Amino acid sequence: MTLPIRVRLVVEGNVQGVGYRAYVKQVARGLRIKGCSKNLDDGTVEAYCEAPSREALDAFKRKLYVKGDAENPFSAHVAAITVFTERDQAFKPKANVFKTFWIDFGAKLSLAEREMIEKTEIAGLMLLGVGSDVKGLSADVKGVGMDVKGLSADVKGVGMDVKGVGAGVKGVDKTLSESKQVLTEFKDESKASFKKLEKTMHGVDHTLTEFKNQANQKLDDVNQTMTGFKDQTVGNFSSLDVKYGTVSGSLDKINAQLEALNGILKRIAAKILSA
Repeated sequence: MTLPIRVRLVVEGNVQGVGYRAYVKQVARGLRIKGCSKNLDDGTVEAYCEAPSREALDAFKRKLYVKGDAENPFSAHVAAITVFTERDQAFKPKANVFKTFWIDFGAKLSLAEREMIEKTEIAGLMLLGVGSDVKGLSADVKGVGMDVKGLSADVKGVGMDVKGVGAGVKGVDKTLSESKQVLTEFKDESKASFKKLEKTMHGVDHTLTEFKNQANQKLDDVNQTMTGFKDQTVGNFSSLDVKYGTVSGSLDKINAQLEALNGILKRIAAKILSA
């Protein structure tokens, strides 16, 4: 895990009264650096900072080297930056200085007052940027004169281009006519194909209807056959019952006759034994 790096920076140059503290705050927050910036009595700006990495600290210092117009008292311009580490005696941050990045105005101000001062400093920086843009604009205006001269030559060439446009338009008309013909042929072919498909689908529908009718007829035949088989089976069982009843009666008669014959034989045997 990379430990945060804490340093104290003292920035020399034209850095007070030009919105430099607000600039430092915006840069620090963009790089996730915590600390504060403050104007010192000797005209320098002090910045305590806690950077998440060496790369962030190096990027922060590079951005703080603002090179403005050294002759313009209202232009921020950095001449030098002195770095003090935590081992140096000059490194003496206040308590809780590394909560976020803020501006130490050297007095107890309300939130509204701090915001008003910061916005004023930011507005000053923006106005200085506008001034630079205005200077660059004068150079651009001078260049316009050269561009106008070249424009006359371009206009002469336009006449030749217009002639070529006429031929191009004719070619476009021919291409559109050919495209229209192709689309018409495609439309006719598509219409014929859909008619053929419709006829085919009609034939398929007719075939499905016939198959349905045949299937229904076969189901009716099967139902009729099953009904006949059921009736025949019931009749066969009824006949079997009748025949079984007749056989049963005959067997009863034979059994009675056998019992009578058995009685006669017993009596004959008794007479023989008694003689």
